Amino acid sequence: MKLRALNNPIRHAIVTALRALGEASAGEIAAHVGEDAQLIHYHLRLLVESGLISRSHVRPATTKPKIVFSAKEPVLVDTIDLDDPQVRKEVQRNVATVASAAGRDYARAIEDHRNEAHDSCSLFRIVCSLTLDQRAELSVRVMELTNWLISQGKPDGEKYTFTLLVSPLD
Repeated sequence: MKLRALNNPIRHAIVTALRALGEASAGEIAAHVGEDAQLIHYHLRLLVESGLISRSHVRPATTKPKIVFSAKEPVLVDTIDLDDPQVRKEVQRNVATVASAAGRDYARAIEDHRNEAHDSCSLFRIVCSLTLDQRAELSVRVMELTNWLISQGKPDGEKYTFTLLVSPLD
């Protein structure tokens, strides 16, 4: 199950890294997320099996050819069967994993960028009322924003993390 695969912070970081990088080898992913390459290989296998990432191609290398991986398109929660109690449980775990990672990232950014945190760190919580049509439009715009952010990534740019959680309160 795709949701279960993302309930691990390392696998979540790998998918996030691949969306930022476009495609990368295990070594490049390990360097990007700051984890051991062997550990990354293990999680890459599980992510390929879950269908969240794929093996794009093999890149020739001087010693051993390197498998290059890429992330599949993100899936909106709207497409998940929330009538299934196990799926709901996995969604809750995934939200907790993402929220925990976002909290760690934000705390690290505040610590690392104390002098310019007010310019580089933002935290918002907005509560508003939407019609069903507006909610549907929001889903489309979130996917557009996600795809735009992925396409804008530059290797020499400063890394940012964006976390957006949309849920009804009633």
